[in-house]
This record gives sequence, C-alpha cells and structure tokens, in this order.
Amino acid sequence: MAERDNQIQTEQPVDTTQTPLVPGLEPSTKNEKLIQPKSITIPKSTIRKIIKEYGIEKIDNEALTELQSILISVLSNIAIKSITFTKHAKRKRTNRQDILLATA
Repeated sequence: MAERDNQIQTEQPVDTTQTPLVPGLEPSTKNEKLIQPKSITIPKSTIRKIIKEYGIEKIDNEALTELQSILISVLSNIAIKSITFTKHAKRKRTNRQDILLATA
C-alpha cells in the first residue's frame, strides 16, 4: 500500500497549455482557436421551472445541485460532439442535424 501511495505522489501534473483540452479538436489553421471549456452554470431556478412542469413540486438542494452538474456535463458532451460533426462537414455553423447526430 505504501508503494502505491509513493507512486501517486511522484506523478507529475499534466501540462494542458500545449495539448488541446478537447481530444480530436486541434486547430487546423492559425486563425482557428483552441476549444477551452469555460465555467458554465445553469441557474437552479431554471431547472426548478423545468422539472416542475413534469410534476416534481419540491426538490432537495443536494439533488438539484447534482442534477445541475449532470445537465452541464451532458450539454457539454453534446456540444463537443456536434462541433466534431460540423468540422467534418467543413462548415462553420452547427445545424440541427449535427445536434441530432451528437445525441444519438
């Protein structure tokens, strides 16, 4: 067990300045920017309004926070996949079909 702890402590941190944060989405030209995730939040009040329409009257704050993080994760994954489809089609604008393919 002590050997495992030593291995964990001696690992070097990954340098993210040189590698893209989203695998497979390296900039293809000088003018194209590297995709860097930003701190995105979905207001809890918005989530409450949405789930209220489906019959949930009250929700625990911990459950709401967990739902918030899951929604952000899912939406981020859809955005990343849809960008891949858009770039593959050599377009600059993401369309409905890219979103549908990303969610499939």
